[in-house]
Amino acid sequence: MKRLFLFFALIAALSGVSRISAQTGLDPDMFAKTTTGQLKAWIFFKDKGKSSAALMKPEQILSERAIKRRMLRRPQKALIEFSDLPVYEPYIEAVKSRVSRIRVVSRWLNGVSAEASLENLEAIRNFDFVLKIEPVIVGKRILPRPDEEKIHSLPKRGSTTDSLPYGESLDQLELINVPFLHQQGFYGEDVVICMLDDGFNLLYHHLAFDSLNIIATYDFIHGDEGVDDSQFKAYEGWHGTKTLSVIAGYAPGMLIGAAFKASFLLAKTEVDQSETPIEEDYWVAGIEWGEKMGADIVSSSLGYIDWYTPAQMDGKTAKTTIAAEMAVEKGVIVFNSAGNEGDDPYTNTLLAPADGEKVLAVAAVDRFGLRASFSSVGPTADGRIKPDIAAMGVYVVTADQKDSTGFNYASGTSFSCPLASGGAALLLQAFPQTTPELMAKALKETASQADFPDKYLGWGIIDLKKAYNYLDTAIVREDKTKLSHLQIFLNEPNPADEKTSFSFRVENPSDVEIRIYDITGRKVKSLGTKRYKAHRKYYEEFRTKTLASGTYIYHVLARELGTGIIYRKSGKFVVLH
Repeated sequence: MKRLFLFFALIAALSGVSRISAQTGLDPDMFAKTTTGQLKAWIFFKDKGKSSAALMKPEQILSERAIKRRMLRRPQKALIEFSDLPVYEPYIEAVKSRVSRIRVVSRWLNGVSAEASLENLEAIRNFDFVLKIEPVIVGKRILPRPDEEKIHSLPKRGSTTDSLPYGESLDQLELINVPFLHQQGFYGEDVVICMLDDGFNLLYHHLAFDSLNIIATYDFIHGDEGVDDSQFKAYEGWHGTKTLSVIAGYAPGMLIGAAFKASFLLAKTEVDQSETPIEEDYWVAGIEWGEKMGADIVSSSLGYIDWYTPAQMDGKTAKTTIAAEMAVEKGVIVFNSAGNEGDDPYTNTLLAPADGEKVLAVAAVDRFGLRASFSSVGPTADGRIKPDIAAMGVYVVTADQKDSTGFNYASGTSFSCPLASGGAALLLQAFPQTTPELMAKALKETASQADFPDKYLGWGIIDLKKAYNYLDTAIVREDKTKLSHLQIFLNEPNPADEKTSFSFRVENPSDVEIRIYDITGRKVKSLGTKRYKAHRKYYEEFRTKTLASGTYIYHVLARELGTGIIYRKSGKFVVLH
């Protein structure tokens, strides 16, 4: 069940997840029902029929953007895996004849969610290609208490002396050092972010979204491309408006989003209406769609828990967590709000998929860096530290969902999550080859309490300036091994007048960059990053006639494909005119 992390309380329609076995049959009381009495069920298949990854071309399954992302961040893996293959159509057709509606088809989970009678589910369970049947997790939302959500009208504030007119949004960005990366010229260009939320009211009308770059949208509730408000869907998606504005908004003097020049995939996987059930299968469909469309980052401010016990927050049980972990394996960096369940001295209060091992769960702090009392805590059921990181989630400036020129304060881990996601987008623009694992390491090891992570804030408040420096230099390994991963040769000519040539070889396929520094350590030039094969000697020419006479240092950095390890070797040369 979704939690809108603006302190929405939820009551579960189910008390647990039923594991179905052939011996015990199906218990209808464990399944949520439609208004006509049909049961909502996951139907999982044993295989994918005659499908073969070897026979499928990547472009038949994935977008060009997704193919490039996988090649960049998962170069040693096959482009197409079993989980990417379509669900076997004859299985779907056989099930379709026994159900009233197919809700979602999941390639990754190899199954469908459907609505059917108990009698028909029993019949489907006996199909020889059916692995198991489980309930689609569903819950109902109750209205928030009046004292739990406080949104204030935004006071006017003069422009700042920073590089951009951040207005009231400066605090939330400054806490994690977003302005530093903006000053370096990083705003999120060429990074694709998939937002999973409940819709985006005023998407084409709010001034904060005037310059928003949208690649695609999809509404998984209604099965169409409309994710904004309309006469039919009026105010189903006010929460998504707010979270999107935190990462993508651009209203100078009022609100600047962390990654306002990124490109966006907007998936509507829930609705806000209190009488409407909320269901996990749409979230699974949303993240599969985002990955297929080429998302680099997923930012999700939704979560599911009441039918899952704290003991099941183990990174392996919830369907949303399983899907999130699969997205990471395919090279997507996944952020999810930790939750607004507060502290419990005896157990964790996490919301799936924040319990995923490779999902970055984001806690909330105030402008002073103090933990918000509502922010969910770990550890996971299997003892891992959660949450992972933290950002500001108290009185965050957001777009108003009902006023196309209005702005509000809002609180919740719903808003710390897009702040962290936006920060990661800036880092990814600066270092496009960063894998999900490397991004997590950079954010966590440079955060405010990296030396003493705990169950409240994990590794602490992220620091994008430190993370940037970490990715730029800290993981680089000076290659001093006997069997050299990187070998460099003397540049020629040296001294140089108009040009010189750098030469090197790599032990394994690598992305190589050559950087030039003056004697004070100031970077003068980068020759760009190119991919090179192993066991060959390569030459890179550099024109030196624009440099002043003097001594220069060059670094050759080779990022080994697959491992992500960066090796560095350095040399000196003289320019003499």
